[in-house]
Amino acid sequence: MGLRTRRLLSAKVRSILLITTLGNRPPYNFFTLKVVGILLAGGKSKRFGSDKRFAVYGGKTFIERCLETLTRCFDEVYISAERGFKYDNFPIIEDYENHMGPLFAIMGVMERVKSEGFVFTTVDMPFVSDKTLKFLKDCLESYPLVCLDVDGNLSFPIGIRGECLFRLKGWVLNGEKSLFKILQGEGVKAIKVNKNLEFMNINTPEDLRAIL
Repeated sequence: MGLRTRRLLSAKVRSILLITTLGNRPPYNFFTLKVVGILLAGGKSKRFGSDKRFAVYGGKTFIERCLETLTRCFDEVYISAERGFKYDNFPIIEDYENHMGPLFAIMGVMERVKSEGFVFTTVDMPFVSDKTLKFLKDCLESYPLVCLDVDGNLSFPIGIRGECLFRLKGWVLNGEKSLFKILQGEGVKAIKVNKNLEFMNINTPEDLRAIL
């Protein structure tokens, strides 16, 4: 190996180390997964008292805020919602059965959308940032399952590689229906963050009033 080649390789190694150090980014990977963004928006909004997808903060509805963020981060964005729901021109992945919870919505999306990876966020977290979604997308290059750990509690947004669908189904067939218990059992990579507005779930009118 010549001197020039060794120098080029050395420069490449330094750039890799720099990338993995700055911003606490995941380990470098030479391959890029196709990752799509999914908005889970099929809940009943029981505690909110009205359809929280259309609750307004700062002149924008929750669903509008979420989709604007997703479209800045992903080339393909889908909405997972109950049968019959429509919103602008976004493709809708309808629940097999309405209001069965996030685990079944996630599996339904993964069965019908062809992608190597998925980042799921929820409509009741309208303040999640581009930075967080892009970080989770990058994490899927190195980890098959990744989510947030908000002050000790596993939380959305979450990233899942397509290859995990079979294992999710296995848990369900064995009687487990709690998404985060399954993620714990699968050894999810949990990214620790402190609770702030970005990671709040707005589930009740009181939650919304508290931030107005």
